[in-house]
Amino acid sequence: MKRPSQPRRTACLPESVLQQLNMYALAAGAAGVGMLALSRSAEAKVIYTPAHVDLGFHHKITYLLDLNHDGITDFTFSFYFHGESGAFESTLRIARGPNSVWGGKLANDTKPGSIIGTKRNFAYGSALMAAVGGTSNSSGKCDPSLFSGLWENQGKGVKNRYLGLRFMVKGEPHFGWARLTVTGGCRLTATLTGYAYETVPNRAIVAGKKTGTDGANLERSDSATLTAPISQPGSLGGLAMGASGLSIWRRESVDVLP
Repeated sequence: MKRPSQPRRTACLPESVLQQLNMYALAAGAAGVGMLALSRSAEAKVIYTPAHVDLGFHHKITYLLDLNHDGITDFTFSFYFHGESGAFESTLRIARGPNSVWGGKLANDTKPGSIIGTKRNFAYGSALMAAVGGTSNSSGKCDPSLFSGLWENQGKGVKNRYLGLRFMVKGEPHFGWARLTVTGGCRLTATLTGYAYETVPNRAIVAGKKTGTDGANLERSDSATLTAPISQPGSLGGLAMGASGLSIWRRESVDVLP
């Protein structure tokens, strides 16, 4: 094939066409970012583990919780009971080690649907969940009069409340929850009925959420969207073809110029 003796002249496009081309490029870039976001979201997963562990007097005194089943204890539930000289005391605590729990010295009793993520207050060390104290007689009858902890709820206890958890996996923070029911009064007991965590680091999780990725975008405040301009049929598709598609788009745009 004989090559042309002179170089081809560069086409000079009107300003309006160049603006359209720039807008199409922005739209294509936004579409690519969207695909990456979808891919990242597809990797996110809530891992739920059902459980039925009784904590309290005549039950387990200590329970080691391994949220992601990697053989490393993430949190420790501990129960304490002491009765002497007509008085008794009973407490339920959670020890956090290098990890943290939503709340301060008192662990928060989170309701279903609450968002557990970076915007919450997580504290390290041991946290009190529930405590009760009072008097008792030789026949075993007791009179609880001192209550402490959000899970004790002034002797009423709570049902199906959630601990907001933040724990480290390979040096990265993950969020999770543990669901418990606590009975108040003289016989302070607790039952762990399930727990879950989010596989993506620093991604929020919804208390009670067992599957899906609903926590993926709950805390995003800096997200931006680009709106593609109204285009001729097939124009964005031609742009996606690369250089050849861009040449076709350019010729078509020049052809329709007055």
